[in-house]
Amino acid sequence: MKKYREIPYNYTSFSDKEVVCRFLGEESWELLNQLRENRNTGRSARMLFEVLGDMWAVNRNPYLQEDLIKNKRRWRALTEALYSRLNQIRARADGNEKVLSLLNSADQAVDGFKHCLSEFKNNKQQIKKALLKVTHNNNIRFDALSRSSHATDATDWRVEYPAVVITPDTELEIADIIKTCIELGLTIIPRGGGTGYTGGAIPLDAQTAVINTEKLSFIEPIQNQDGLRSINVGAGVITKRVSEAATASGLVFAVDPTSQDACTIGGNVAMNAGGKKALRWGTTIDNLLSWKMVMPDGNWLQVKRLDHNQDKIQLLDEVSFKIYHLKTDGETLLRTETLTISATNMRKSGLGKDVTNKFLDGLPGIQKEGCDGFITSAEFILHQPLEHINTLCLEFFGHDLDNAVSAIVAVKDSVDSSADIDLVGMEHLDARYIKAVHYTTKANRPELPKMVLLIDISANSQSSLDDQVDKIIQLTQDREGECFVAKLPAKRQTFWKDRANTAAIAAHTNAFKINEDVVIPLDKLGDYSQGIEHINIRLSIENKLATLDAVKDYFQNIDPDSSLVKEKITSALSLLDEVNSEWTSALNSLTQASKFKAIQTGDRVISYINEFAQPLNDLLMGDVFTEIRKKVQEIHAEYREVRLFVATHMHAGDGNVHTNIPVHSHNTQMLHQAEAVVDEIMILAKQLGGVISGEHGIGLTKYQYLSDEFKQEFANYKADIDPNNHFNKGKLMPGSGLDNAFTPSLRLVEQEALILESSEIGEINDMVKSCLRCGKCKDVCTTHVPEANLLYSPRDKIIGTNLISEAFLYEEQTRRGVSIDHFDEFNDIADHCTICHRCEKPCPVNIDFGDVSIKMKSILVKQKQRRTNIAAKVSIAYLNMTKPWQINLTKKLLIDFSYKAQHLASRLSAPFLKKQPNKTVGSPSALTQLITILDKPLPTDTGMAPLRSLLNINDAGTIPILAHPDKSSADSPSVFYFPGCGSERLYSQIGLATIALLYHQGVKVVLPPSYLCCGYPQASAGNEIKSREISTDNRVLFHRMANTLNYLDIKHVLTSCGTCIDQLLTYELGDIFKDAQLADIHEYLLANDVKLDNTDEKYLYHAPCHDPIKSGDSADVISQIMGSDVTSNDRCCGEAGTFAVARADIAKQVKFKKENEIQKDLTTLIGTPKAKKGIKMLTTCPACRQGLSRYQSSTGIEPIYPVEVMAKQTLGANWQKDFINSVAIEKVLL
Repeated sequence: MKKYREIPYNYTSFSDKEVVCRFLGEESWELLNQLRENRNTGRSARMLFEVLGDMWAVNRNPYLQEDLIKNKRRWRALTEALYSRLNQIRARADGNEKVLSLLNSADQAVDGFKHCLSEFKNNKQQIKKALLKVTHNNNIRFDALSRSSHATDATDWRVEYPAVVITPDTELEIADIIKTCIELGLTIIPRGGGTGYTGGAIPLDAQTAVINTEKLSFIEPIQNQDGLRSINVGAGVITKRVSEAATASGLVFAVDPTSQDACTIGGNVAMNAGGKKALRWGTTIDNLLSWKMVMPDGNWLQVKRLDHNQDKIQLLDEVSFKIYHLKTDGETLLRTETLTISATNMRKSGLGKDVTNKFLDGLPGIQKEGCDGFITSAEFILHQPLEHINTLCLEFFGHDLDNAVSAIVAVKDSVDSSADIDLVGMEHLDARYIKAVHYTTKANRPELPKMVLLIDISANSQSSLDDQVDKIIQLTQDREGECFVAKLPAKRQTFWKDRANTAAIAAHTNAFKINEDVVIPLDKLGDYSQGIEHINIRLSIENKLATLDAVKDYFQNIDPDSSLVKEKITSALSLLDEVNSEWTSALNSLTQASKFKAIQTGDRVISYINEFAQPLNDLLMGDVFTEIRKKVQEIHAEYREVRLFVATHMHAGDGNVHTNIPVHSHNTQMLHQAEAVVDEIMILAKQLGGVISGEHGIGLTKYQYLSDEFKQEFANYKADIDPNNHFNKGKLMPGSGLDNAFTPSLRLVEQEALILESSEIGEINDMVKSCLRCGKCKDVCTTHVPEANLLYSPRDKIIGTNLISEAFLYEEQTRRGVSIDHFDEFNDIADHCTICHRCEKPCPVNIDFGDVSIKMKSILVKQKQRRTNIAAKVSIAYLNMTKPWQINLTKKLLIDFSYKAQHLASRLSAPFLKKQPNKTVGSPSALTQLITILDKPLPTDTGMAPLRSLLNINDAGTIPILAHPDKSSADSPSVFYFPGCGSERLYSQIGLATIALLYHQGVKVVLPPSYLCCGYPQASAGNEIKSREISTDNRVLFHRMANTLNYLDIKHVLTSCGTCIDQLLTYELGDIFKDAQLADIHEYLLANDVKLDNTDEKYLYHAPCHDPIKSGDSADVISQIMGSDVTSNDRCCGEAGTFAVARADIAKQVKFKKENEIQKDLTTLIGTPKAKKGIKMLTTCPACRQGLSRYQSSTGIEPIYPVEVMAKQTLGANWQKDFINSVAIEKVLL
């Protein structure tokens, strides 16, 4: 296939033309083409392309920019090289006016490039100085990660990087920040979760301030005024949090877009977001009671809905809003006005959603995409749900799409005809989405369904629902489908899970797709689906024909070396022409309804394999044709990789169809073809009486499809409200669009890395290439805590990682030497990860940034560039030790003495330490490390001697077996207990309690012959070689133990540590101890009915990030074993192995969030944020037990292991001393 680009270092979607036009202008591209046609260029063109490649690489990479700003020598060398190349071209120009004209443009571009970074540095100083007068330094960000992560959204389109990212602490300071930005000449873009699908929050101008609202996360108590329930929340609140608050009070929050795990309230208002519940209660605009915003003049505005009908606006004739104009203090009233709008102006008649009318008669904020002001908070109405709700899953297996799609209207009509039934939501997945989300069919059939509908219906009577369900079952069966019903919440949640992962459709194109949402009248959905099928069939046939053309071209260029080969190639070309003719005829006949129907329903199957590939292979049999067959297969794979298709999923009940086209961003031809398909889709939507956007907005991607009337109305409004373009400059205005937008191409990075044999860069790239930028990882990420000035979500880190990889690659290709600063940036991203692996679960494409972080550290270790402090090194060294005397001595110094010293210093310094954590970007200073390591006191209850010293089993040549002389017999079960470092060297009471409980149950407990570490801490620190060495040595030792103890039937390997379990899972223990199961001690005890009697004692429970309990919900297991309900307490404790000492500054940010969570749950549990008598907080991780102890002084909790509580209650208060004095230990020679 055609080579796409000649300009080097261009790992983006931009073609050569687009790069030339960006720097030199359209005329220069025309001049360049003229010169090349006349053969006046060649080497000169390559040198010019080198110049453009250098400028383009730096222009789009903030990490390269930062490095050049810091390193003047490198910056000077680069600019001198650019001028040198231009001078060489000038010397070769021989007076050619066209060449000289081209050079003039290039000179200007390089001059501008030369000054841009110094201007950025000066601009940065000016911006910071001004903003420090109105906000804290923690809220002002110029670092590469912040700028790059705020330059794009879920689309991955980029135009410019913002000059600054601002993260205000409070709603009140927004006005002053906006006024300051305006005085600085910065355009302002409000931004919440960054989940937009149309590029509404993407900066178009380098002089942009992106204001991140995520700290505006307040949720006020629910209000009830004359039966109207409402909730007021900050613009930065994650939408799902509002839903949870409503649900906790038995109410419903109607705004629930698929992105609700990551999107924020401000964005919901600015975009007029919808979701599945919009079918019943409408979109954001239908549910707003009031909202506050700052206008371009710096004054405040509060908009209040009058006489809310607590239902959809379209049920009214008109709707009124009262607008309060307030001074910059947000309180002093200037004036009021009332705006009354006809309901028909809110959305197109007959449609459930429509966000194309941006003007809305001048109603501020709502649906304006951040172009007329800054929304800071909003108050929403909440709904009273009906008593019962059922979820139905309808699976359709027939090929007749018309038949299946007709079920949407049939179901809606059926439910609407029942006065006491509410249709709350109806969602659709087509065949391509069904495959993408790895859907498991509920029907007892071998094949996947062709279409799935998920439906929520509710009523006050379950019997009414049952009657309605029967009707829907019949409707489904009439259409070759099956219906499944979920009534219990857990099962309903399972039904809906697949719907949340629809972004996975683009996984095979490195997560880039063109995402359009249109709204179609319900009675035209069948026609729309047919139109999309028509496009898909045409695209498929065209791709097959293009493949045949490429194969034909290959065949015609073969020089046969024998008559046999010649004859076979002639026959192959004849076969190809015959198939080509048939497929071309099929393509041309698609306009005939019967021919189209035959292909759509599978009566006529067009198959490359069956009709061409298999007959060709039969024709070209034998070793002589091996290379030819292989080449044909490669051609087919190449063209199959770039095939286009259109996938749809719908908010089916209101006709809102999400139409997605996965595209390889590096393939210019594929991109242009996809854009042409979008044009077709938009024309189809309009022809059917629909609109071009139902909830995604217009942004950059849809402006060209907006009607001239709507464009002009908004332009007039913008000229009146924001004539100087202070807000979201360039958006929703003439000239807006994707002409200057680009997207990175990880496929190109991957290819270049292979060429350079930079395999490790390629591995990192491969691990993150499918990231969809959906942001669903943010909510669970330990290092994304905006209120603690911590903004390192996996989404953002992946964006940063990609750019750093590009920087490495660029500097390797240019042979100018890799900057040491990039290793520091790699360290920074790797450090901002606790390796909890929690991000994998919500990720639609299963990216685990914990694994990525480990890989990054491993690369840094191999390159001898891993940066860590002495405390972390000593901690790892302690875990590497196996000799008892070393461990005993080190414990006394490292733990017993230093913990007490830190505890005392922390208590004494507490009045002088700032509670609010500072932002953490880059390497912390020595002073920062010292201050933050004193943040919270370490425990003082770790003074017990190591486990082996307590039990006097320090002989590494023997295997200890502990068996109760009275309770154990020959038939008693035997277990192998692997204590791990935490239960053996840190809190030996955990290991002691585990052994004591098993021992008194008559279980024979086998211990390792010496102190062992599982190897996980070493792996997580990036020391892959040491980790493998430990794991290998342990496995060899375990094999020796198994052979020595072959008379014991060891069926369980037990641990009391989650990281140990995770690492031991790689040991294949079932092959060592035959058929043995690996389990946590608490799971084993519960399975053997060892548990406490029911009590009324209240416990908090902290599930570790590496949860050792794998059999089910760990909180449920702990609740059962403790005989009492436990309250789960979320978030990382901040210890994370050696994390708390390696990066104490980041740990302080993590602990800030955990402390808030503990205080919140204590308030719920006992009515106060601090327990006076002490509330036990249970956990099943030794490191977490240590981490949680840091909160004792501020919250009153008492961290402890469940087995410790059980040992004390079942074996007595003096159980430790009694057990140590009485335990019977057999020592078997190894």
